[in-house]
Amino acid sequence: MIPIKTATVQEDYAWIWPGDEAIDKSRDDWRAEYDAALESCDLARLPLKPGQKPTIFWLRHPTPLLRRAWAGLWQTKSSAIAARMIAAMALVRAEHIGPGLTWEGRDADGYPCVPVATMDALDAVPELVDSIALVAITETRRP
Repeated sequence: MIPIKTATVQEDYAWIWPGDEAIDKSRDDWRAEYDAALESCDLARLPLKPGQKPTIFWLRHPTPLLRRAWAGLWQTKSSAIAARMIAAMALVRAEHIGPGLTWEGRDADGYPCVPVATMDALDAVPELVDSIALVAITETRRP
């Protein structure tokens, strides 16, 4: 079983985008099953198309310093730029994604972040980067 979310801020956590093509959206209950899989941390409960594997994004829980940096981004940047920067800092790695994408890099201030070329590839998928940023911010509000 892959931990979809963790109860601690000490570990990275996994998340699967609901827009992933591997998810079987032809089922009437797909969204309820998707939500239940995330809440129960049970990947086997995901409504997947036969033989398909979803992309699993691993995100970091931010330190207090990173939380302050993210809050500052929302205040000083456009929402699209802020979302891209937050997603780049939150992402740790991904499984079942295209080859050639690298995950380790640092921004100008030395924060760990995803390299520009990888973010460009993710940004080409409509709504993906915004969703990653939203999940990263939402997770920071959890105890």
